[in-house]
Amino acid sequence: MSGNSIEHVLETMKAINVTLGWGALAVYNRGCMNDLLKRHYLERLHDLRSLPLFEAMIDPDGQGRTQVQAIEFGMPTLSFVTASAGGRRVQVTLPILSGTYRREGQYADGEQHYFVINEAMGYAVQADVDLEVLSYKERWGLVLDLRNVSRVRCNLGVADDRLPAELARWFRDLPDYQSQFALVNVDRQGDEPWTPTGMRVYTQAAPGSQAPDAANHGQGALLVFFKVKARAREGFAPTDTFPYLVVDEQGIEPYPAALVQDRALNHLQGSLSQKLWYQPSPYGFAERARHVPFDTVMFGDLLPLGPSFTVEAPRYTMMVGRSYDFIMRDQHGKAVQASRWTVSGLDASGSGEYGHIDAKDGRYRFESVERLKPGGQAIMVTAELYQDGMFYKASARARVSVEFFELQPEVAFISPKAPIELQIAGVGPGYAWRLLGERNGQLQLHNFKQATFIPDAAAKRKGLVIQQVGVDSKHRRRFSIVMANGPQLLSVRPGVFRKVGYRDSLRLEEQDTSFMPEAKRCWRLFGVGELSEDGLFTAPASGAPGFSVVTCEIEHGGVVLATGYNVLEVGRL
Repeated sequence: MSGNSIEHVLETMKAINVTLGWGALAVYNRGCMNDLLKRHYLERLHDLRSLPLFEAMIDPDGQGRTQVQAIEFGMPTLSFVTASAGGRRVQVTLPILSGTYRREGQYADGEQHYFVINEAMGYAVQADVDLEVLSYKERWGLVLDLRNVSRVRCNLGVADDRLPAELARWFRDLPDYQSQFALVNVDRQGDEPWTPTGMRVYTQAAPGSQAPDAANHGQGALLVFFKVKARAREGFAPTDTFPYLVVDEQGIEPYPAALVQDRALNHLQGSLSQKLWYQPSPYGFAERARHVPFDTVMFGDLLPLGPSFTVEAPRYTMMVGRSYDFIMRDQHGKAVQASRWTVSGLDASGSGEYGHIDAKDGRYRFESVERLKPGGQAIMVTAELYQDGMFYKASARARVSVEFFELQPEVAFISPKAPIELQIAGVGPGYAWRLLGERNGQLQLHNFKQATFIPDAAAKRKGLVIQQVGVDSKHRRRFSIVMANGPQLLSVRPGVFRKVGYRDSLRLEEQDTSFMPEAKRCWRLFGVGELSEDGLFTAPASGAPGFSVVTCEIEHGGVVLATGYNVLEVGRL
């Protein structure tokens, strides 16, 4: 798309009555709506109305199990890629900021993966949602309600179509204070000529924007037509030939909103804008340019009606042991001295380790890596301000981790007959990689963030092989690759991924001790901690959270008769 200049928009409006017989029309571009959604997201951080963490265990018909835990969703954004003439549909994207993913194959020797999720991995949920108009006593509210989702898609576990179905069910069960996001509020009280008496909502894709490779992919407009007291009749619905009224100057949209008032009502005093307001903190339409090509059109923006504040957080994941500054800013972007700073978790439990923030200057630090839970910690930083007898509060979400990156997958269970792709997901220049311990294959480096491990021929002949791959970062993170040739005859309890706290001990043992009791048991440890000859594991006293793999072999006459393994998660409980 080459653009949609204001000259072109005005020329188009000379030839057509764009109100289509309605009293007025409001037009909002994609950026305008997403800015409102962003403010809802930030506002909900400190009043505990954020989306809850998503968790699911999916294991139908023995087809393999998927487990997702503590999935945190970020700010919703909408696009108009699914819009069609006469409809009110938008596509909503919710980024996945953190959590864990575990996938097991159908059989014991099927491929399995476990990894911690961070936002740099690019996982997200997408769904189609039809916008809804809710009627209240004195107003109408145009809302995005996540309970209205359809066609849910998720690129986390793309081979598993059961996860989107579970997500759809979860969305539909949300309470309204979490699922609904108000976009436009309409005051229908009063006898003024511009008082709305009816409204219709439609969505419109920008020309060419529905092509996957379009530069303006997903752009479009929200169209709200109003019947007003001065014109009692309803107009027509827009068709696919309705002109696109969002001004686009070579990719820059200078006017996020526009109001069009029908030419027949030009003699009236006042404006429809006085009857429209926008949440969360009240916003109103601010006119910046007015033209009368046929109908009267006012181009402008949505601006706060009073003081409005935000918290500026560090752009990337924060590392343990470093200090970071949070800044409170007003609606003009100017830094403001907050009266008090606090830090907490994202839920109402009040439990956990969240680090320390200076109550006066907003400097934050998470000191001890041993106090950090595995997978990192999401925090909420809140600034409070007392100004001119008023109280204001703003919050931002941030994340603390051992490193700037996560390993993907951190633990993998595969057959040694096929290679596995490994990557470092996150910001930073990348690190050197190396095979740890006995080499059971080749490490093929593509760059400092991606590599392929290729098992060797010897690994393919053994019943069980463990290979760890080290990353030479500050905390010496490591991938653990468990390669099994078929089902393991030896089951090591307790269950896989048991959590073990620092300095704690855990007895590992065979589930069936009656199998060849006279044969020798050989226990081996891959990773941090200590392991006795009879299977007693002791976690280290310090260090970064991580995973250790323990194997057990039953030998008789120099022949390995059975093998088994367990994976332990070491860190703060």
